[in-house]
Amino acid sequence: MSFQVDNVTLARRGEQVDGTLHLTPHHLIFSHTPPISPEDQIKGVITRPRELWITYPIIAFCTLRPAPAASRQLSSIRLRCRDFTFVCFYFVNEHKARDVFESIKQWTCKSSRIDKLYAFSYQPPPPEKEFNGWELYDPRKEWARQGCLNDGKAWRLSEINMNYEACSQTNPTPLVGVRQNRSIQDEKLLSAIFLTSRSERPLASFSATEKEPDSSSPETSQVMVPELNNAEELEDDLLAATSGDPEDHRSIYGAQQSNLIVDARPTVNAFAMQAVGLGSENMDNYKFATKAYLGIDNIHVMRDSLNKVIDALKESDVTPLGPNRDQLARSGWLKHIGGILEGARLITRQVGLTHSHVLIHCSDGWDRTSQLSALSQICLDPYFRTLEGFMVLVEKDWLSFGHMFRHRSGHLNSEKWFQIENERIGGDPNRAFGDGGGAGKAIENAFLSAKGFFGRDNNSRDSLPDSDGELQNYDSDTPVKKPTIPRSGVSEKEITKPKETSPVFHQFLDATYQLLHQHPTRFEFNERFLRRLLYHLYSCQFGTFLFNSEKERVDCKASERTRSVWDYFLARREQFTNPQYDPVIDDNQRGKERLIFPRVNETRWWNEVFGRTDAEMNGPRSSATPSDIPQSTVLTGIETAGTNSAGKMTDVSGMTAAVTSGVSKLAFPAERTDKPTELEVEMQ
Repeated sequence: MSFQVDNVTLARRGEQVDGTLHLTPHHLIFSHTPPISPEDQIKGVITRPRELWITYPIIAFCTLRPAPAASRQLSSIRLRCRDFTFVCFYFVNEHKARDVFESIKQWTCKSSRIDKLYAFSYQPPPPEKEFNGWELYDPRKEWARQGCLNDGKAWRLSEINMNYEACSQTNPTPLVGVRQNRSIQDEKLLSAIFLTSRSERPLASFSATEKEPDSSSPETSQVMVPELNNAEELEDDLLAATSGDPEDHRSIYGAQQSNLIVDARPTVNAFAMQAVGLGSENMDNYKFATKAYLGIDNIHVMRDSLNKVIDALKESDVTPLGPNRDQLARSGWLKHIGGILEGARLITRQVGLTHSHVLIHCSDGWDRTSQLSALSQICLDPYFRTLEGFMVLVEKDWLSFGHMFRHRSGHLNSEKWFQIENERIGGDPNRAFGDGGGAGKAIENAFLSAKGFFGRDNNSRDSLPDSDGELQNYDSDTPVKKPTIPRSGVSEKEITKPKETSPVFHQFLDATYQLLHQHPTRFEFNERFLRRLLYHLYSCQFGTFLFNSEKERVDCKASERTRSVWDYFLARREQFTNPQYDPVIDDNQRGKERLIFPRVNETRWWNEVFGRTDAEMNGPRSSATPSDIPQSTVLTGIETAGTNSAGKMTDVSGMTAAVTSGVSKLAFPAERTDKPTELEVEMQ
């Protein structure tokens, strides 16, 4: 059932407009008719209503501030959305506000069932029906394009996981196994699967072609401390097969003297995991390789960092001033983006310039691993800088390799993120995206009384109207009939766990934006493509990002019951094409090389995605403060065979050990500075 509430005031970006609030099973819609100018009245111009559409899953936090009639204040509902839209609705009647709040909460939480989301009822417009994004990625075609299945190559397809019996949680089907002068049979591959924490193997994610004929970047999760007598032999055989025989460096694939194992975690974290039977490779077993710890923080640190960014944005709205730049700097967000880019640059240099094999892993193999693998492939392969190529990359390294989109994005939401102000006491330990925690009533009241409160202009109407029924008028004397949502037994795995949410894919898109901004002619797609992709990560309008694994998508028959997000972009290709794109590749001409490298010292705020101007987020500060990106290096440790396994390893302050271990000629910035350049502000 849909209904509408008249005489609602929308406050946004320092402006207030009166209109009507429509509540449908999948969208919150505010409509208003702009005032017509005297000139237009004379001309007989008809002003069309303007609408703001908010899909329920994109709501990150909702607060009701009831105000009894005696208080002479308006009751309000404040929304903070995952696409950084901030809005507030004012109601004359407190009962209306409470009814709307309860309806939004019920429709947002959807009784914790994926199949209640909008994607399962979305009917695409005719242009989208001409495409089928589910068929865009074919692993066999992609591996063939990379040339890694050609005769003489080290890789082969394995059907050991065809029914997801070996690696149901993460790995795709088919797996990409290895072939060497000593063959790795499927039986040995299956035995080795159980030696990692998430039953992941070092599977090929990218095999360099043409310019880097025998180099690769496989990925996996952390290893388990083995209990089997032959565990170390299995690990040794499998990793050696992907990197080359340690006894015969020059007889087989790759530049073995500089093979690299990249552990994305901070050194301390990796060794702490050994206490619970997990950890990292014992380098005495891998004398043909060097291991580097990158120091990229975990999902909880990243979630907290983004929350601090949102705190800076919302407090800046209390005054006419822009965001608090010092508070933005203290969030550490740019430091985290810079660290991910540094890791991608390290991998790109190893594969692209030294023609080495690089094994990438972290704790689970679906967060930091996917970030590093995908970003390095963007730097290495021009194909992944095209529109279709980027879509294939997301399908391959994020979707098929099991990034937990449902858990990380919080699609099914949580009732803990819906609060009534007068009932809130202290902070919330389950703080999610944009939840200000224990900021207290004073700040909340200041927000609700300030005009400069809201994020950015968004008159986009990408979601189609709901067809579940006509809008009905709200009678203030008659209580609203709450939407009835059937409650049934819900699997524990489908419930949103606030502490498992994290902006991992958002960071990948942010890092891609940095590459696009630094190399504006090397990408076929534009900034708006990345921004709209972030929006549809949370909109739940398409089935692409609703699941935690490939197996879940197959079991739910997502390709039959929902549309792919790529249909949306391919049907509007002209909107997302970069006019500066130059597809010519010429390694002898500066600016046209096959490889690109991130310039970490130029990392900047992606102001468009936060709904701010470039000057507000990247302009000069009014006070002398440290750079948004503190001086640091990506490496927190280097480990080789013979290194103390208890954790004492080479100090990276001097890169001598890295050079002698084969991680040579790597460029690490002495410092990072914020050097913003102007970008046209394109409001969504």
